[in-house]
Parts: sequence; C-alpha cells; structure tokens
Amino acid sequence: DFVFIQPPGMEWRQVDGATDGWVSTVTFRAEPGETKFGLSPWYGYGDFQRWLNSLPPHPHLDKRLVGRSDGGREQWELTITDATAPREEKRSIFWHAREHAYETWSSFAMEGLVDFLLADGAADLRRRFIIVLHPLTNVDGVAQGFEYPGGYDAPEPGGTATARLTFDAIDQLRPDFAVTW
Repeated sequence: DFVFIQPPGMEWRQVDGATDGWVSTVTFRAEPGETKFGLSPWYGYGDFQRWLNSLPPHPHLDKRLVGRSDGGREQWELTITDATAPREEKRSIFWHAREHAYETWSSFAMEGLVDFLLADGAADLRRRFIIVLHPLTNVDGVAQGFEYPGGYDAPEPGGTATARLTFDAIDQLRPDFAVTW
C-alpha cells in the first residue's frame, strides 16, 4: 500500500496508497522531468561503487576484490576485525546482501552496518569476531535491474561466478554465523 518516488532533483520519499485485494492505488504529482518510481528507493551498481570507493582507509577494514561476475563486474569482500586480537579466540560471521537484486533496503542497511562496525562503539565486536561481508552479492542482477537470476540455489547451486565466489567464501571461512539480507 505504498511506493517510493524520487522527483527530479529531490530525495526519495514514500507515497502511501490504498489496497483493495491485489490492487494497490497510489496517487502523486509527477513534476516535469524524470520521476523515479519503485517499491523501495533505488540502489544500483553505480551507487554501490560510489559507496565502496568512499570508504576511507581504516585499520580494522580489509577491502579486497575477490573476483568478477559473469558480466565482468567487480565482486568485493570486506573483512572487519581487530587484527591485534588473537585470531584463535575469535568467532566468524559471514554476512551478505543483495542476492535478490530488487531488495535495495539491504544495501542501505549494509552501509549502516559498516559504519557501525568501524565506529569506536564496536571495538569489542572487532576483538571478538572476524566479520566477512559480501555487500553486493548479485552484482549483475543489480546492474541489469533483474530480480533474481539463477545460480544461487536449485537446480544449479554455484551456477554463476558470483554464486561461486559466495560459496567459496563460505567454504573457506566456515563461519560460526551466517547472515543473509
């Protein structure tokens, strides 16, 4: 019973509507120019690249390119931990987002998560955990505007380069916890 719009030159905003059965009706004024419309604010591959490139060097952040998608797009992995704390005393978390390309909220949440994990208030977490993040798992789906291309589950797990990179990271890390957004 709501959508998000972004009028030209303005921020995204939620527009409430009404639902009758399977039909949702929303009304809004479309200003001259291009008005973006979606079930959530858009967050594309370019937004991800801008955010990734804006991350400043940090002593607890290891940012590395782990491979490329079938479409040649960069697949990134972020590891956040306190390298001075004994590794054998740490538990591991594998956290990935945007396996479903349309779930843009998880990209906004991932940005907030990284900010939190690098802040002073998360020092204890960094001492106790190795946190491995795949912040944009389905890079081709996001870049092309697809919902969910195959290759992550049945009938062919690991059927895409990005799925293989995700599964390889899990196999290598053998995390104590896995979180999927």
